[in-house]
Amino acid sequence: RIILGMRFLTRVMFTGLTCFVVIFVVFLKPWKPVSSADDQPDVAIMGDLFDQVAMPQFGRAGDDGAKGKGVKGGDEHVATEKDRKGDDDHAQAKDLSQEEDQRAPDTQTEEHKTEKQESHPHVEQNKDNREETADRGRHGSSSDNPIRLSVVVCGDRSGETLVLLKSAIIFSHTHQFFHLFAEDHAKEELSAELDKWPAVKSGRIRYQLYSITFPEGQDAEHWKKIFKPCATQRLFLPDILPDVDSLIYVDTDILFLTPIETLWSHFYRFNDSQAAALAPEGEDFATGWYNRHARHPYYGVLGVNSGIMLMNLTRLRAMKWVDIVVKYYEEYRYKITWGDQDLINVVFHFYPEKLYIYPCEWNFRADHCRYKNACPGAYKRIYMLHGNRQLFHKKDQKGVEGFIAIYETLEKHAQGDDLTRTVLEPLRQVLPGYKTDNFCTEMVNAMLASVEDTVTSMA
Repeated sequence: RIILGMRFLTRVMFTGLTCFVVIFVVFLKPWKPVSSADDQPDVAIMGDLFDQVAMPQFGRAGDDGAKGKGVKGGDEHVATEKDRKGDDDHAQAKDLSQEEDQRAPDTQTEEHKTEKQESHPHVEQNKDNREETADRGRHGSSSDNPIRLSVVVCGDRSGETLVLLKSAIIFSHTHQFFHLFAEDHAKEELSAELDKWPAVKSGRIRYQLYSITFPEGQDAEHWKKIFKPCATQRLFLPDILPDVDSLIYVDTDILFLTPIETLWSHFYRFNDSQAAALAPEGEDFATGWYNRHARHPYYGVLGVNSGIMLMNLTRLRAMKWVDIVVKYYEEYRYKITWGDQDLINVVFHFYPEKLYIYPCEWNFRADHCRYKNACPGAYKRIYMLHGNRQLFHKKDQKGVEGFIAIYETLEKHAQGDDLTRTVLEPLRQVLPGYKTDNFCTEMVNAMLASVEDTVTSMA
């Protein structure tokens, strides 16, 4: 009887355990986010998903008059339980952007203007004549309505900045205004060179030099030291430049391969909510930084890169951008790695409707071709070249010869010289000669095609 009883009890326990396992597997299996390292999707499938989620098709400029109708870019990244809690915690922060209409005019007062702006013979004189928003009229057609570009220069980046500015000037006939924030030694270096340039002497290009400065109430020395020297300066542009409606911010390691007005045209594709435009940080889920390493919220599936940023300052002021940036910095300051770029990702994680996404060929980096061609749109044309991590100066690095050749060609070009003779022909000779034994050298034809298009249009 004892043996029969034990057999019966064993059968009951086995049957019960089996039923529990079946019920657990079928009904109670814990959900695991797609970004989990143990459940990575197939890269090819993820590429298709990214095309659908984070790379919307642009609305055609002119669909609604001068405004155009853009498509809201991207979706939030797959949220973990921690992120969901964060969303609830930050719901109140969104009230900051509800207090003013997004299309309200600039209402900043004189007290917000920086006292460190320095006079210069090429500086705008009429500060009260405020520019129309980027949604009205075409910019660059006259000195009264210039395309505006902003750069922050610290350390030894003056030379690199001058090559950047030269590429913006020589590949366009438009009127441009440069807002240059720099340390004292850099201001002297920049002005000494800029004043020699024909386009500056003629008045087609104007600029203003600013000291590195932060709005009243901010710890300037602290903000200067986050990530790279002065990198966070651009986070405060809406308040530092209260009379400027819209501008393009670029890092110093950027090169224009196309007229600046074609980049500016993305402003016309903003919808009524979007206040800024950026390119994705990456296109490849398997090698993405944010989805694998970030300890803070970030935009969309793979985050955004902040090297080239279109900023509608009027709309950023209306959503109280600076207040929001400071709030999120205080919360995530010990979790960010890339300084200002991480903070921008945090903000647009919680405000995705404010961001317009343009494709990677408008911010092409060696990261896009280091392991594979992770920017399919760049096969035909590359419009903006980004030499991050001092790529333009690494002459011994294999596979990025095309990046370096274009930088050095533009550096040698003297303004006023024939573009075909001093830019296009040298590149035609050198770029096709690089061995296409890696993904980056395969892209030199797309770089050359953009330069050819641009030089031809300038004739």
